[in-house]
Formats: sequence, C-alpha cells, structure tokens
Amino acid sequence: MKKVLIISKMQFETWISDRRMIALIVLVFFVDRQVTSGLCENAAVLGEKLCILEPFIATAGSMWLQIVIPVVYIVLMYDYPSRYGSKIFYIIRSGRDKWYYGQMVFASVGAFVYTVVLFIITVVLNLKYVELKNSWSVPVTMAYSVAGVENNAAANLIKPSTFFQGTPLMVFSYNFVFLFFNLLLVNMLQLTLFSWNIRKYTSLLCIGLETVGAVTAFITKWLRWAFPTANAVFSLHFENYISAPKYPVICSILYFMGTVLLLWITGLIGISHAKLADRMEDS
Repeated sequence: MKKVLIISKMQFETWISDRRMIALIVLVFFVDRQVTSGLCENAAVLGEKLCILEPFIATAGSMWLQIVIPVVYIVLMYDYPSRYGSKIFYIIRSGRDKWYYGQMVFASVGAFVYTVVLFIITVVLNLKYVELKNSWSVPVTMAYSVAGVENNAAANLIKPSTFFQGTPLMVFSYNFVFLFFNLLLVNMLQLTLFSWNIRKYTSLLCIGLETVGAVTAFITKWLRWAFPTANAVFSLHFENYISAPKYPVICSILYFMGTVLLLWITGLIGISHAKLADRMEDS
C-alpha cells in the first residue's frame, strides 16, 4: 500500500507542477462569461445575495460548459500516465500491479481536486454576491415567480428541472458527484488504453467522446444516455416543473460505476501482460 501511495504522489507532483496548469485560465474565462455575469447581474439589480452553491450548480448544468470543463481537464491530463524522469526506476521496481493501483489512486485524486478547484472558481468569481445558506436565493427564486422566465438570466442558468428538485445542497451534491465520475471516467479510459499500449490520439478520443455526448444530449432522447456527458448533467434527468425523473438518477450513478469498473478490469488485464519498462520508454 505504501508503494501505491508513493507512486500516486509522484504522479500528482508531476501533474500539479506542469506548465499546462495555465489552461485553468481558460476555465475561469468561460465560467465568468457563461455564469458569473448573469447571476451577479440579477443579484446586483435585486440587492440580494446568492446561495454559495448556486454558481457551481449553474456551471455544472450548462451543456456548453459540460464540453469546456472536461476538455480543459483532458488538456491538463494530456500525457497521463506520464513519465517520471529519474523516478522511473522506482516505478519499474515497484511492479506492474502497484503502478496500476497507484495510477488509479491518482486518477481519483486528480478528478476530485479538479472538481473542488472548479467549485472554488465559481465561489471566488461571485464572492461579492454569495452567502453561506442552503436555500435558493431571491435572484433565482424571483425567476420562477414573475412573468418572462425564459428571458431571466437566473432561470436560464439554473433551469426549472433543477430548481424544483430539492435544496441547493442536494442538487450541488449530485452535480459534484456526476462531474467527478465523468472526469474519473476520462482518466480511466486513458489509463486503460495505455495499459494496452495505445498512446496515440487518446486525448482526441476522450475529447471526441465528451463532444459527441454533448451533441447527442441536444438531438436525441435515449441515445444520449449511452455517453457520459448527459449522465453528468443533473437537470437532464428531469422535466421542467415535474419532480418525477424522466431518467432515474440511480441509473446514471450505476452507469458511471459500471463503466469505471469495466475500464479498471480491462486495464488490469492489459497491464498484467505488459512489460512496464517498455510502456514507460514508449510513452
């Protein structure tokens, strides 16, 4: 277990110190343009504070950002699993299984950290207009108590299919978990392909998977659920103003868990027949 944690720590240090972290600026830009401006404008006009969780809920519920968020993450994870320079000899001596499980630990930590960073970005960008509470704010509530909902910025960001399903904390929790699993699935796909010595175009494949998923979410009703993107959007599981789900949330949870499990087993089979030293040299 110690070697597994050391390997995951090495991977995390390599990742967090990579110059590609500057790509987070792109994420900040899109969140600010797509979410912050609308919610803050409503809050400023009404002179009321937003719930601290609402900007993240709006971000996770945007189909446009559901493409941007994974794409930025894939850019940050472009060469995952990466080489380690002088540490490569320790990795090789540790063995294939410990290396693989170390990568899985890092994949989980990386997806979790990125999701937390996204939440922090949404809070910081809206810091002037948020407060700590677990109830929908006046700027959002007003969107559903006056005419012209379709022209209201808050209603366009936090959709009726989200607003009427529960408290902000409950909706936030589902969005956080779905986004985490979506990012973890990307990591597991990269790791599985690496285990089978497939390194070329893996990032493009992951971006294509997320993009096609977003497109099918717009144009189909059932094919969308075959892709991770639709399963990661909480609002798509419900109709507007109706509490009964049109697609059970538990099905999306099982989808992510089952897909990650399948990729884990497939990758484990691949790495068990590989020479880790050759994989590292090829990477």
